[in-house]
Amino acid sequence: MTVGMAIFGPIGGKLSDKHGSKGIATIGLVMSASAIFMLTTISAYFVYTEMAVLLFVFGAGYGMFNAPNASALMSSVPPEDRGGLWNVFNFEKRRINRKHGDFLYDTHSGNDGGASPYTIYRTHWCGC
Repeated sequence: MTVGMAIFGPIGGKLSDKHGSKGIATIGLVMSASAIFMLTTISAYFVYTEMAVLLFVFGAGYGMFNAPNASALMSSVPPEDRGGLWNVFNFEKRRINRKHGDFLYDTHSGNDGGASPYTIYRTHWCGC
């Protein structure tokens, strides 16, 4: 996944500079969504290369999405406000990724005390 992001992140940035960010970001999201969907179809007895290829495709799609998305976000505000916006953007991105990671860890590790995924979801996202 990281290799796909490292390779396709700069490619997505250069393509978005040349052709605009909307199309490249859409292609990246479609690639990532397709890879996630295909990951749900893998059986318990999967071949490692199949999973590695799907994770690479997911990382490539995320890399192609991330650069155009950040570029479109930063170009939507005046230059003097970009520093503050970038800090908020990064903070929120990290916060959301952390919540997803906690949720996935709790639901798959048995660290949930027998709670349903819905209860774990509410605990992580709503604070209920």
